[in-house]
Order: sequence, then structure tokens, then C-alpha cells
Amino acid sequence: MAVIKPTITIVSNVNTATTDPGPGSIALSLSAVDSLTSTAFETVIWNVDTTHSNCKINDNTAYGVTYMYAKNTSSVDIWLTSGDPSNSATNAAVLMILKAGEFAFFPWGGNADLYAESASGSNNKLETWIFKQ
Repeated sequence: MAVIKPTITIVSNVNTATTDPGPGSIALSLSAVDSLTSTAFETVIWNVDTTHSNCKINDNTAYGVTYMYAKNTSSVDIWLTSGDPSNSATNAAVLMILKAGEFAFFPWGGNADLYAESASGSNNKLETWIFKQ
């Protein structure tokens, strides 16, 4: 069994700082580290368009429970959804929106597929790393 060690650090100045003011009345400093097990790894750079069905980024029957890193390397918003949010019959939801340059690292329960859809255009890039548990 392999081990990955994700680390996150969040820092900001107080909101009255003259250089890079932060969001709050106190300075922030947070650091968290975890040690997670993984049995397999896959990385893909997806071409995302406005049709979610073209971009199933995590198939629950193939991966199951995973940890996932996703980074929007395009210039438009990319939505991560549980299906087609424009089709009320699917009960799909927009789970998160990654703006240009944003990233996320999160656990995925494996009980539903995960799709990507862009706000506009085609050939928008989403980089994913999937760590199977």
C-alpha cells in the first residue's frame, strides 16, 4: 500500500496591513498535514466543454472511494458536478466551481460519478490526479 502526504498552508496578513492585506482583523496561519493510503494513481488533463457528458472525470464503478486533486488551468470557470445540472431528472448538483487557476484537494466517496463542465467554450483544461483508496 502506498502513502501520500497532502499538506495545506494558509497564511494572510491582518486586513489593515499595507502590503497584501488579509480578509480579517487578525493575521492567519494554518498548516495541516495528513498521511493517506492509496492503492493506485492516475493523472489526466481533460478537455472540458459546456457539455458535462463529454467529461466524466471520476467513474464510481472504476475508482470507488478516492482522494482527488483538480486544477483549472483554463481562463473560464469549470464546474464539478454529480451529473448534468441542467437536467432535473438526474438530481445532479454543482458541487464546486473552480475559477481560472484555482485548485482543490478533496475526498470523493465513490457513490456517484463526478463530471466537469465549463462555463463557456471548449477545450478548457482541467488537470486531475486521482488516488484510489
